[in-house]
Amino acid sequence: MGSNLEDPKVPTYRFMTGLMDRPNKFGKRWTPDEEHKAVRDYMDGIPIELIAERLGRGVYATRLRVYERIGKWKNQAK
Repeated sequence: MGSNLEDPKVPTYRFMTGLMDRPNKFGKRWTPDEEHKAVRDYMDGIPIELIAERLGRGVYATRLRVYERIGKWKNQAK
C-alpha cells in the first residue's frame, strides 16, 4: 500500500527538532562531480531521497540542485 521510502518531510522535521543530525556535507559547496552524479542518478530514476543519502546532502537541497540543473525548477516571477 505505502512506499518503502520515508516521507521526505520527516527527516527535515527530525533535523529541525534535534532528533536527527545534519547531513555530513551540510553548508558545504557542491562540487561539479556531485552535481553531475545527482543529475545522472535522477535521470536514471533513482529517488531524490536515496540520491541525497548517497551524497550526504539534505533531501530539499538535493531536490533543488537537481531541478535547477535540469531546468525543472524555474523562477516563476516575470
